[in-house]
Amino acid sequence: MKELMRALAVDSPGRTAIREVPVPRIGAYEALCRILYCATCSGTDRHIRDGTFPYPISYPTILGHESVGEVVRLGDRVRYFRVGDLVTKVGAPATDSMGSAWGGFAEYGVARDFRAMQEDGLPAGEWAWPRYHLVWDVTLDPRQAPMAITWRETQSFLERMGKIRGTRGLVIGSGGVGLSFAACARILGAGDVTVLGNPARTDRALRVGSARLVDHRSADLEAALGASVPQGLDWIVDSVGNGATATAALPLLHADGMFSVYGMDQFNGYSLGIRRLTHSIRIRNEGYAEEETHDRVQESVRSGALRADAWYDVDTLLPLSQAGNLLERLDRNGYPKILVDCTR
Repeated sequence: MKELMRALAVDSPGRTAIREVPVPRIGAYEALCRILYCATCSGTDRHIRDGTFPYPISYPTILGHESVGEVVRLGDRVRYFRVGDLVTKVGAPATDSMGSAWGGFAEYGVARDFRAMQEDGLPAGEWAWPRYHLVWDVTLDPRQAPMAITWRETQSFLERMGKIRGTRGLVIGSGGVGLSFAACARILGAGDVTVLGNPARTDRALRVGSARLVDHRSADLEAALGASVPQGLDWIVDSVGNGATATAALPLLHADGMFSVYGMDQFNGYSLGIRRLTHSIRIRNEGYAEEETHDRVQESVRSGALRADAWYDVDTLLPLSQAGNLLERLDRNGYPKILVDCTR
């Protein structure tokens, strides 16, 4: 095993580069994984690169949280992983000289056996956060697995929000997360889903199951939405986190309708113009837990209801060695995401 590996790091806000960092050492409850693929997240990764992430980040830091890796070595107390397993959301941990923003854009990462840690009575603070280290079915294409992180989050978020089957909803945002909300809402039985976003994403929005896409740049956004969904809305999910845009959609929300914010663009200053309403609505922000929906997402992949090729090119992958300007490439990419081959 080599001692150094490549990783995509944000040296400081606005500056990314491929760096050599130590291959992770594993503890008793950890598995070393050779990371196969990692996909971009246009929200989290951009905020970390730009220095606008709402939580503390220690720079330099390794990017990437939408990853899948193959277990190559086990710690002495690991019981729920085996060599050869594929595990989601693995990444390089922080070191004295390098932080980790999940660390998935690297050649090697670490998975924690949270079930064994819990069974052995370790403090919850040590095992609660890595519950997204879940085994991916080896009979499924591993190139689909990086998308599972977003699919799991959005499906869990919707399930916790409340009844979706038979409803009419609006997803604000046509990026990777917005399209995922639309796809998962349809899988959960929504009768009609509208996406508010970039008209260049119309074909993708329709492909994942939405009924229409409304241009978020419409001069009179409220009127444009009203003409597109005259029956009104049972729920709205803001996948971007822009209160001004959401406010324009509020009058379409039925009495006792559900409103949720997932996106973080205005994380610390989100403002919603509730005076536009003449009735009460429900604010539903119960968050998500990826382990809740892992099995159901895999079943949707198995059936073909979820396909990663609507989000990124699964055939033309960017080698990690050439990913230094990854997020700049994303700005010029026709897909919402880019899939990186971390083995090259």
